[in-house]
Amino acid sequence: MLVRHEKAGMFADFIGSYQKILMASGENIPDKKTLTAFNDFFCVSVDDYWANHYTPDGKTLQQSQQLVRSARSREIIINIGLPIGLIFARAGKFKDLETGLNTLFQTGQSASDNKLLRFMKHYIFGNREEMLRVLHSEKQNQGLMQIYQDFCTQNQNNCLHCPFPDVVKRYFS
Repeated sequence: MLVRHEKAGMFADFIGSYQKILMASGENIPDKKTLTAFNDFFCVSVDDYWANHYTPDGKTLQQSQQLVRSARSREIIINIGLPIGLIFARAGKFKDLETGLNTLFQTGQSASDNKLLRFMKHYIFGNREEMLRVLHSEKQNQGLMQIYQDFCTQNQNNCLHCPFPDVVKRYFS
């Protein structure tokens, strides 16, 4: 993946690729298909060297592996690419780029999942389906992770004394 972006740099290629999409779409917001395809920016193709090897000059694997899949690529974009891109766009006063990056953030991808999110869903929402339905976007998952940072890490993970589940229960009552 790094070799693919060796000349200009990964972030420059990320922003450049997205700016090309924005220019191609003109004044319109890029269509969902284009935005969804761009979410695979960090995916490594299956025919890549590392899809078939664990080590440099190592044996070829019997079965190819995809190191960065679509969901992980989307997480990289959401957690790294967009924040840095928005800082870049705002600092350079690139209004179209800022608007475009915000649009990319809004694209309706299925929300990612990880150990922290599963813990929070279980602890706060009790894995109850009617409560979990409200978590359907990356934005909401980001909010849930922020709640973890604000409540759980500040409270030394003392779940028994955490006030947040009561807030959620009152909201859904």
